Amino acid sequence: MAYVQQTTVPIGDDEIPLLQQEKQYANTIVLVFHFLFRSIALALYIIGGWVIDGFIATFLLIVVVESLDFWVVKNVTGRKLVGLRWWNYVDDEGKDHWRYESSQTQGKVNAVQPQLFWTGLVVFPIIWCVLIALAFISLNWNWMVVSIFCAVMTGSNLFGYLRCKWNSRQELSSYLKQSFVSRVFDSTVAGLLRRRTAEPKQSQPSVTQTLIDM
Repeated sequence: MAYVQQTTVPIGDDEIPLLQQEKQYANTIVLVFHFLFRSIALALYIIGGWVIDGFIATFLLIVVVESLDFWVVKNVTGRKLVGLRWWNYVDDEGKDHWRYESSQTQGKVNAVQPQLFWTGLVVFPIIWCVLIALAFISLNWNWMVVSIFCAVMTGSNLFGYLRCKWNSRQELSSYLKQSFVSRVFDSTVAGLLRRRTAEPKQSQPSVTQTLIDM
């Protein structure tokens, strides 16, 4: 019979499974990519005017980097770090449909990683909104367009994951409510059926008692 031997690495008084340690390392790499492209886009926005010659080249680089960030965060980091994934599509009738995936059984190797995921998801859209306001005050319309584009890209992922999180919680709570109501209903019906079947047995006279009376 084949079996799988799980290797453990002793650290102090505890032993951490090697597979769990490898998963933690993989999630750390995913977390780095969660911040990588959006940080590069922000750095290009701040120092691109001095490093790169020309606004058009800087704008195109920011668009490419933000597009990579949108794809990575939407399809990879959310699924790996918090067990969530979202997408939407428009049907032939023009209706917008949202679809969500939620992994309720995904184990969290490090509880800090989901917090960092949500922090990066929330902070960067706020930064881009501040940069939009600064560009508007300084009447720098070109960089204001860049800030709006980056705010839309990062904000779309934030909006999608918030809807994904709330939708999964609503589905879970509705499932628990339905299961609780069904259990209460089943127990109530079973109790009534047992009571109805027990009442005729109590009211029916026994054969022995009838013979004695005769």
